[in-house]
Amino acid sequence: MIKQCSKLIALTLLAQSLAACSSGEDVSTELEQQPVELTLYAQMPLSDEQWQTLMLDPLRKKYPHITLHIVNRQGSAGPHMPDLIASGDTPDLYTVASVLLGEYAQLGVTEDFTPYAKRLGVDVNRFKPQVMEALRALAPADEVYALPYNLNFNAIYYNRDIFDLFGVDYPVDGMTWKEVMDKGREVSRHEGGRTYRGLDPNHVFQLAYQRSVLPVDAATKRASVNTPVWQDVFRLAQEIYSIPNNEPANFNDVNSGGHNRFMKDRNVAMYAGVNLAPLLKEPTETGLNWDVVQFPSTADKPNVYSTVDAHVIGMTSTTKHKEDAARVIELFTSNEVQKIAVRQIANFSPLSDSVFQEQFGADVHYLKGKNFSGVFRSVNAETPAFSVYNVDAERIIRTHYRNFLRGDYDVNTALRTAEEEVNQRIEALSQQ
Repeated sequence: MIKQCSKLIALTLLAQSLAACSSGEDVSTELEQQPVELTLYAQMPLSDEQWQTLMLDPLRKKYPHITLHIVNRQGSAGPHMPDLIASGDTPDLYTVASVLLGEYAQLGVTEDFTPYAKRLGVDVNRFKPQVMEALRALAPADEVYALPYNLNFNAIYYNRDIFDLFGVDYPVDGMTWKEVMDKGREVSRHEGGRTYRGLDPNHVFQLAYQRSVLPVDAATKRASVNTPVWQDVFRLAQEIYSIPNNEPANFNDVNSGGHNRFMKDRNVAMYAGVNLAPLLKEPTETGLNWDVVQFPSTADKPNVYSTVDAHVIGMTSTTKHKEDAARVIELFTSNEVQKIAVRQIANFSPLSDSVFQEQFGADVHYLKGKNFSGVFRSVNAETPAFSVYNVDAERIIRTHYRNFLRGDYDVNTALRTAEEEVNQRIEALSQQ
């Protein structure tokens, strides 16, 4: 009886295999799809609703054998990838900003996606070439650690009510930094017991990356901070914060928090930031009267904003389920999910096809009539190769940028000291 059952099972599997072969299906792929549970660590977190729409619902439909547990990073409180690795809880997948991907490579948890892309038929040529070039620069030749699913842009968001309060014309597309600062001077005022800041420039690297300068030269693996261009960046920030009534309430905040001051505190007339569209639903519904214009240009490079700043998804080198992890990446970056992300969430797609830009925010009611078409007149600045030491260098520069703006020392001292500390940090890391 047992032998008969075994023969029956074998014949059934053979019949299924022959049927699959005749229909062009990959038998090995079908047989590999056993129930599996994966964990995704989201350093770039989404809301529960967004994860459901962009990941869990499509995954249940296409790959029902995969159960995905998502761990969102909770701000600066963590969890952080080094902590997860140290505790033995290294996830199967992760999302991270492309500018931070080098830190993951340094931790030794990245995995080349190229062979899985070939097996799954993922056409990486669908993505904008500049984005893929930036990602490949972090990996050995012909490898790519992760695929982009969201691309940041830069823009000036402005509070119409503040401009109306002081009878000042709204900002327009095509302004230079000088023109935006002049506009900021008109609305940086103290009125009715409240201080209104005209311009929040966000963090130092947004100003630097527009000029295509990074803190570490990837080729030489040495700091590249004490330069005339970095001096210009620091001095521009100093000029912005020197506008009367535009100085920060706390110099510890010059590298973060600008979006909250614009959306929640509502005492900032203009905020130079990245894509806030997915975050503006509640502020809009609670009375924030805002619009958006093109990011300011430097005089010599009109219509150029920052270097490539993508959100990427990758698998870890330690996952025991690489084929299924690859399926999650394939699905999350697919045209179908990208269309949902662009239309319903107002993500900016890293895909080259212009249709994804044209459909930006099409189903988001609170974006109707907003001037994003002007924003998209700008393009990314040239993106140098990011070093794996970039994240550590950024931490050092943030400190000296803050201290410089606070008046602790001059720009030459700030950049010279930062360069020395970055090189010391690189040397220490290279010996580990």
